Amino acid sequence: MKKHTTYWIEHFKQDKKFGHLRFKFLEDENGYGGYPPFNIDESLVDRVRLDDFAKIEENRIPFFVGTPISGINPWINKIPNFFNRPKIIAVLGRSSFNSNVVGGVSIYKVYKDNKRKWVRLAHFENREACVIIEFKTRKSMKRL
Repeated sequence: MKKHTTYWIEHFKQDKKFGHLRFKFLEDENGYGGYPPFNIDESLVDRVRLDDFAKIEENRIPFFVGTPISGINPWINKIPNFFNRPKIIAVLGRSSFNSNVVGGVSIYKVYKDNKRKWVRLAHFENREACVIIEFKTRKSMKRL
């Protein structure tokens, strides 16, 4: 595994709010696009079938890879019943042309029917020294 593409993993593991989560990877049995090449610590990953991928679970969240050209893989908008309820997902930001360029991983809340804008809850930068960025919703900002 190339260390310079996986700095975000240590930052993620150390996070008090999200660091306990495991990532669900969709086995591409039905042609939903699969994953472009990237490096990850396999101890964080559970490879699951379609019915488990969309399921809301307390300790596992769906994992996607986003690139500027191919969009979000596996193809999130083609997965049946994925937007059946609000849920938390992880998206790795990666270059379209070079798998050695990784921006980090963002944790989002997505909504039923995908009609509302996604809310980024946290971002784990792919840097050796990192500041974890947590995002507040308007509602929670009013209470601050």
